[in-house]
Amino acid sequence: SMRFHNVKIIKNPLDLWMLQQIAFEVRPDFVIETGTWYGGSALYWAHTLNGMGLENARVLTIDVQDLTNEGASSHPLWKKYVEFFHGSSTDPKIVSKIAQRVRNQRVIVNLDSDHSMPHVLQELRMYGPLVSPGSYIAVEDTHLDGVPTHPEQGPGPMAAVVRFLAEGGSKDFEQDFTREAMVMTSYPGGFLRRK
Repeated sequence: SMRFHNVKIIKNPLDLWMLQQIAFEVRPDFVIETGTWYGGSALYWAHTLNGMGLENARVLTIDVQDLTNEGASSHPLWKKYVEFFHGSSTDPKIVSKIAQRVRNQRVIVNLDSDHSMPHVLQELRMYGPLVSPGSYIAVEDTHLDGVPTHPEQGPGPMAAVVRFLAEGGSKDFEQDFTREAMVMTSYPGGFLRRK
């Protein structure tokens, strides 16, 4: 039942605070978000970028369904900052188009789409190279199989993080546990900082 500017959003407010703190430190040119849903979090990113005076920054958000017409896409900040990609976040055509846009820019990535381990692992492999040094790829809902709060779902985001780091991702990324400073988080072990 949470809303941001009256648009549905499923985010822990403490994580939103931490994400804006990361954005303030990184000062991104692009925020890439997988899993748009109704657009509340993309609108939150737009609001954050606008508040920081990053007039040329953009939010690139991807989802297999488009529910943004329920209010998000009509918001002035959405129109200025957000570009919606309708399709799978692991579609090579979409990833290629995004990769071209963000090349040599400061980039933050937030993964929050399909929470199955194979899908999140594929996202990590595809979007990891787009993250700029010192920035983050944040893997949401690692609590589902990491804590676990939903063991019935089987391997998910946390299993993908562990596999990604084990198969070589650790040479470029490290888990930043300082980002869990507010204790309650949907990203335990999921804030990956690019070295």
